[in-house]
Amino acid sequence: MSDDESEGTTKKGFLDGINNGLRDLVEKVFGESGAKFFDDTKEKVDEFSNQAAKKLFEFTDSVLDSLKLKENETVMKARDSVEDMLKKAGVMKEEPDEEFF
Repeated sequence: MSDDESEGTTKKGFLDGINNGLRDLVEKVFGESGAKFFDDTKEKVDEFSNQAAKKLFEFTDSVLDSLKLKENETVMKARDSVEDMLKKAGVMKEEPDEEFF
């Protein structure tokens, strides 16, 4: 595992720990309804982040295509690397390949 991969995993673990701690606090203060509200809000924020990241990559891909940079191996490796890190950090969700359906 590279340093970038382990750093992304560490940050995700750290953020998960903070989220779990906040959820526990909200549950202790506001009860089960507070915990449910926290879970629902977290789910909506995660989905919003996922959609925002997807839109960013759609825009990036269109710019790369317009500038004819999709054939540039270095540019595409950098793009793919950023996408992989976002997925490992949990910001972008893995999409199943549509070819298999």
